[in-house]
Amino acid sequence: MKKRKNRKALAKLADELFQQKINRMSPEEQVAEYLKIQERIDEFDRKEEQRERAFYDDMRVKSFDADNMPLLDSDVISDEQALNKYRYGVASRLVSHELTAPSSRAILSNYEGDTLHILGLVSDYEHNAENNGRGRLLIEMPYIVNYMHNGATYTPSNSPTIDSHVWIQMSNMKGLNGTSQISIGDVINFTAEVYAYRGKGDYGIRATKYGLKNVQVYGSGVLYRRNRKYIAVKSDYDRHGDYILKAVLPEKGQDGQVKVILKPSVHPHYQERYENGVYRMMGVEEY
Repeated sequence: MKKRKNRKALAKLADELFQQKINRMSPEEQVAEYLKIQERIDEFDRKEEQRERAFYDDMRVKSFDADNMPLLDSDVISDEQALNKYRYGVASRLVSHELTAPSSRAILSNYEGDTLHILGLVSDYEHNAENNGRGRLLIEMPYIVNYMHNGATYTPSNSPTIDSHVWIQMSNMKGLNGTSQISIGDVINFTAEVYAYRGKGDYGIRATKYGLKNVQVYGSGVLYRRNRKYIAVKSDYDRHGDYILKAVLPEKGQDGQVKVILKPSVHPHYQERYENGVYRMMGVEEY
């Protein structure tokens, strides 16, 4: 808690010092300074777009048949049948390979206490009917797009993958800001805080491991090229009931909180990948 307060105090001090600097400038100098700031913002946006594109390209090359996984254009995303078939294709390829053994995810030690912006693939969901908070969401190929440290945002020098996969405890899921549903096969866009805990790490030895908490989801769906330039996540389309999480808003004119529905996945779980060898395309003929 003290560390977080120090960060807020430093950020406030930086704002005050910047305002003092601006106040000493002439109007012409102020315009020039704001233009420099805008250039930095534009450069940051370009790097973030490059990071997301690197995630997509690596996802295609390493895990899928790249020729069969094109980046959708904006004129296709209105076709719900195409979106669901595309997502099923991603899901089928996800469950066709094995997961690596648990690790300490040592790369996260560099970001303990920081907030990461991550892109990944929703691969599985362990449902807990008795306690929703004990359910777990499996994210494969989690990429760090950027990270927030001491009130500032930074872009990594490369595109670090946290691990082949990471589990997120549903009790650590704190917000849905850009989507109302999460499905197997989705690309998920979220932020999360890195924390340390004790658990089974490399070689099965108990050690300090690193996980993700305070997860805020900003999109979960299909990647597409928006305006033929920027990559975005198409979240708001009909999944035809194929979801593991759904947020239901109160009816118009009624007060109340958002209701979150969690249900088991209809797709093969990660344990079944080694047993069946064949992906069961459950319900795909409906699309």
